[in-house]
Amino acid sequence: DFHHGFTSHAVDNASHAKFFHEQGYEVLLLDLRAHGESEGKYVGFGILDRFDTLEWIRYARERFGKDIRIVLHGTSMGGTTVLMALGLPEVQEAVSAVIADCAFTSPGEIFSHVIRKDYHLPPEPIIRVNGLYSRILSGYRFDEYSTMDALKDNRVPVLFVHGKEDKFVPTWMSQKNYDACPSKKRLLMVENAGHGSSIFE
Repeated sequence: DFHHGFTSHAVDNASHAKFFHEQGYEVLLLDLRAHGESEGKYVGFGILDRFDTLEWIRYARERFGKDIRIVLHGTSMGGTTVLMALGLPEVQEAVSAVIADCAFTSPGEIFSHVIRKDYHLPPEPIIRVNGLYSRILSGYRFDEYSTMDALKDNRVPVLFVHGKEDKFVPTWMSQKNYDACPSKKRLLMVENAGHGSSIFE
């Protein structure tokens, strides 16, 4: 299962999909909610999408059998989504491995980082006010779930990938995700790679 980043679509993972397909994997490219061909009015930033990931896993197991080995791959928001999905016991039971490329830790943390770095403003009260607005419109707050929450009891092996030249999601977020993960894991920091472009390096 390939999970794309914010404002991207399933086809944006074509190069990833081609690589894995050539290695003998069957590939499922999907649009996250409120993206591409998928339904939904509000973006879930992983918090809502983790439940959609569970539904895609159920679909794959119904179609191909419960014995299939599933690898989840996600980039940026998609990376956050696949890590957050590991907080669901059924996902851990069904998934053999996860690859999380430049995943952020939570919507609240990435928004705070962007507000500081790009707009030179203090995140509060902007994050709190927008989080409440998000709760009213879409049913979730930016701080109600994180990759830390999801990974605390994880047993699935995870490969954390991050481009060292990422100017959007800071590399310390992948380090934080890696540190929070108690399962078999590896952190791959890729030289000369920007946001979501490690595969090309």
